Amino acid sequence: MAETAVLTKLALVAATSRTVFATWTWDGANTKEYEVVWYYSWGANVAPKEVITTTEKYCMYTPPEYATHVTVAVKPISTTYI
Repeated sequence: MAETAVLTKLALVAATSRTVFATWTWDGANTKEYEVVWYYSWGANVAPKEVITTTEKYCMYTPPEYATHVTVAVKPISTTYI
């Protein structure tokens, strides 16, 4: 099994000029949440990442106005047992 979720869609939210959303699949058992890491760039520069934690299999993000590209990575976080 892969250690990362499989991205199924990355698109612009309708009626917006910058907000994007991502959806993914993940079939791993005992998943507590997902760490969604958004990166944006402008020209040749890549900005620091923004990390969002969610329990859903989708996430939205609005980069700064000067951003020209957006990428995303999703990491499943397993449930911790004591």
